[in-house]
Formats: sequence, C-alpha cells, structure tokens
Amino acid sequence: FVLKVHRTLGAAMRLWEKLLLATIGESFEDLGVMGCSLTMGAKQNLLFGLWFTNAKKDKERLERIRLTLRDALGLPELLAAQAEAQLAAAATAAAAAAAAAAHAPAAD
Repeated sequence: FVLKVHRTLGAAMRLWEKLLLATIGESFEDLGVMGCSLTMGAKQNLLFGLWFTNAKKDKERLERIRLTLRDALGLPELLAAQAEAQLAAAATAAAAAAAAAAHAPAAD
C-alpha cells in the first residue's frame, strides 16, 4: 500500500512519526503488516509505504488497512480508488506470473 503526499517537510515528518508509531504500537498487527517506509525524492511528492503479507486478492483486508492507515495518520478519507487500483494491479501481476510459470520450459 502506497500513500503519495505533496512534499512539505514538517508535515511529512509528522505523518512519518504517526505511521511509525502506529506500526510499533501494533495498530496493524492483525492485518499482517510487515514494515513501513518513507521515501523522499527530489520531486514534489513523498511516498509512504506499508508492506503486508498475503493481501493480493483480499479486498476486505486491504480496506481495513486503508481505514486503519487513515485513522492512524489522522487524515480525511483516503482514496479508495487508489487502493482498489493497487489491488487490481497486484492480482493482474500475480495472474501474469502464474501464466508465465505455466508456460516456462521444465528444467532438466
């Protein structure tokens, strides 16, 4: 799950602190979150990321992660469409990988 935010250093640090504390405080524990990240690039946006296990096809779990993230960061409604698009992309990538593996020649 990735959240893209306009780059404002003070606000970014507050969001990062909230995300880190939510992760340490086990807000995401029952959702299978493995870690969090903050990527600050030279462009205008910051990327906050959460890694979680086995949610590629689990829409309910992805929605619970999105709501927990929204509450932990104290943000207004996060873009449900973005979460839905990420879920669809993950499912498509998994299907493509499975199809490629099925057509790969067997190793001798």
